[in-house]
Amino acid sequence: MEQVNEVKKTHHFNILSNFSLKLLAMLFMTIDHIGLLLSDNADYFGFTINSPALIMCDVFRILGRFAFPLFAFLLVEGIRHTHSIKKYFLRLGIMATLISVAYIIMIYGLKMNMSGGNIFFDLLLAGVAIYLLEKKKWISLLALLPFAYTLFCTCVNSLEEVHVINWSNYFPYFLRLQYDVFGFALILSFYFVYKLIPYMFKTETFKNLDFDAYKTTNEYRLFANGMIIASLLVINLIWYFLSYYIVGLQYLMGLGVESWSIFAGIFILLYNGRRGYNAKWFYYGAYAYYPMHLLIIGGIIYAIIMFA
Repeated sequence: MEQVNEVKKTHHFNILSNFSLKLLAMLFMTIDHIGLLLSDNADYFGFTINSPALIMCDVFRILGRFAFPLFAFLLVEGIRHTHSIKKYFLRLGIMATLISVAYIIMIYGLKMNMSGGNIFFDLLLAGVAIYLLEKKKWISLLALLPFAYTLFCTCVNSLEEVHVINWSNYFPYFLRLQYDVFGFALILSFYFVYKLIPYMFKTETFKNLDFDAYKTTNEYRLFANGMIIASLLVINLIWYFLSYYIVGLQYLMGLGVESWSIFAGIFILLYNGRRGYNAKWFYYGAYAYYPMHLLIIGGIIYAIIMFA
């Protein structure tokens, strides 16, 4: 391969920016939460098994599976490009707290059923693990702590799904992860893809390649996107087959349902590596949207239940 000395100007089909992926992730998350809240409160609405309404909820939840891989990818991109990792984690921590407050209002204030975990704990713990893995010597071993919490959440959720225990009063859902080991593994796999790529270009075949220049090209972006999609497929396959041998996992996210997340790879493939629109109103508005949309959806459903 000949040496790359300048950035290619063509865009090809890399049309989605960081802003575009964030909008898509928020859209699919909203659809997922509508399906979750409707299905969790199906008894109040009189939904019956195999009714059109519950089928619609299942479709919404399938579409919602596209959200987390996009959020996971955006997290890794954010960690790679942020100017202050501590401020980045602080924002994630604040959002995790606000989401928990929204859950508390819906569960204990509106008396609604809400079985999902807090996605921002998934993002925060995996992000902290990545940060610790970057450290030297014994400090990197502290990455085992967020992994231990993730494993604990997975065990509790799995055992509850098969009715072995019921810890919802002692370990409320707003303190749990939403995607458990699956989410943790997916985020770390995306992170390690970027660690692996430079070693792949140190072979004899690419000895004349200016890798720093190559990273600015669309060809590199497409290659990196493809590697991310490959890791998404691998983690899904591992999770799917584990579900056959660990009974609780079959019900945790539904055997095969989480596999729909591989289609989020279509949007990742179209990513162009650019930030895109980043006005302050959207930057802060996006953070506010996460807890607010839960309260709005929950409030609408509560009003329907109470006044219908």
